[in-house]
Amino acid sequence: MGHMQIDSEYSLRRNSSRLNLTEAKQIAAWLGVNYTAIANAYPNEIRENLVGIITPFKAQVQTIRAELKKVLPDYHSTISIGTVHTFQGAERRVIILSTVYGNMDGCYFIDANKSLMNVAVSRAKDHFFVFGDINCLQGPPRSASGMLRRFVEANAVR
Repeated sequence: MGHMQIDSEYSLRRNSSRLNLTEAKQIAAWLGVNYTAIANAYPNEIRENLVGIITPFKAQVQTIRAELKKVLPDYHSTISIGTVHTFQGAERRVIILSTVYGNMDGCYFIDANKSLMNVAVSRAKDHFFVFGDINCLQGPPRSASGMLRRFVEANAVR
């Protein structure tokens, strides 16, 4: 379990959804650097089972997908990107959670949707990474965002 700090104050609203372009670009950049190493670590695994990206918002799914096409044109289609409902019952070796929210937004959806954390964490067979602003995880210690913050603060992705 780990965390990649992505400084942002606010996410952007798109209709009833949200997106964070800075976060999407950072996820794509990280995968651009690390995707080959992930694939090499699992030589007998089909590529579609390697990496999944879970986010609370459909607009962020579209934004991440567009950024991955730029960075990994040959492999972007092997990376599953979706909301929690997309990943019901599906596991991947590496799961990335895109929180979307900036530090001034709070992480209300994460705390309001108790199944989000359960589904996101339980879909990761080997590695679970949170990409986002740690300061949006402001909930009480027993809330989903509070527990997530406690677990990932000590394990920042470098």
